[in-house]
Amino acid sequence: MIAAQELRKKNISEYLLYMYHIEDVIRSFDMDQIKIQKYIIEKYTSEANIQDIEEWFAGIIGMMKTENKIQKGHITLLDMLINELEGFHLRLMNSEEEDYKTSYNKVNNIVTDIVSRANSTENLRITEICLNIMYWYLMQKLSKHEISDLQLKQIKTVSNYLALLSSYFYKYENGLYEIS
Repeated sequence: MIAAQELRKKNISEYLLYMYHIEDVIRSFDMDQIKIQKYIIEKYTSEANIQDIEEWFAGIIGMMKTENKIQKGHITLLDMLINELEGFHLRLMNSEEEDYKTSYNKVNNIVTDIVSRANSTENLRITEICLNIMYWYLMQKLSKHEISDLQLKQIKTVSNYLALLSSYFYKYENGLYEIS
């Protein structure tokens, strides 16, 4: 099974971060299926999965081209999942889950600070901002850039929040949790 499909079943936040990375990888190869075949897909050892992986990448490339996400942005599929996750977040905020509300309040302070310093006019959703923070962190680590102690502390808070949100979402999707 393709890693993305497995992640989607287990952890929505990790899936979205993985897909952000896949979009960037596709862009780095100029959306060229032949380059992706040579440098990415051929690295998979299971011959049985190669055709599935080729088709999967081709599908993502097709969506990115059709939706004009060639330079930046996320495909509609991911935006829809973020909307779904944001709606779930709002339902949790109206529930009696005090652990979730406490975690959210901690992360909201960080997000408010980051957004105010960025002077952004974009109206992003809290879950999207948290995912963007985590993706920034992952790219900083990959690039071996230094990250301050304060940033690491903030990242841990955001990570814990997304883990909790994803855990509730997983349970909800699998019929193991009902929002009160």
